[in-house]
Amino acid sequence: MSTLPTIVIMTTGRGVHSMKKMITVLCIFFICLIGCQQEKPEALVVTGLPTHFSDIALKKYNSSNKEKKLTMEVHHFIKDNKVYIECIVTPDFQFNKGTTKKEGKGYLEVYNNGKKLDEFTSGAFILTNLPKGKNKIDIMLKYNDKSDYGLVKSFTVELD
Repeated sequence: MSTLPTIVIMTTGRGVHSMKKMITVLCIFFICLIGCQQEKPEALVVTGLPTHFSDIALKKYNSSNKEKKLTMEVHHFIKDNKVYIECIVTPDFQFNKGTTKKEGKGYLEVYNNGKKLDEFTSGAFILTNLPKGKNKIDIMLKYNDKSDYGLVKSFTVELD
């Protein structure tokens, strides 16, 4: 006759309820551990930037006689002959590129000395490879059907 091995679980006399609590705590721990394994986004930190910006606020009243008005605030600075620009359009503006004219949606057109450089669907961007000397930058807020919102910001930068 063969003998089967016997497994004996020793408890400290606390009973089945203590074992259930320990298993529950271990399950919660493993669930938390698995949930925390996703990569977290990292912030891009740029050091050595100036502490002041040139800014302006421009306003437009809608032609549809609504109370809503758009405001565009633009900040810029120069570092290493690159122009860093941030455009904030409020209230409730969404940068995107489409074909249908919709209030509160659109993109930016950027010009240098009257010549179109590019279109941007983001409120923050960097202008590179600008010619040395004075550069007049014009930023125009556009509807997705390419018509103007009537908001334009202009400033001049001098690059070495």
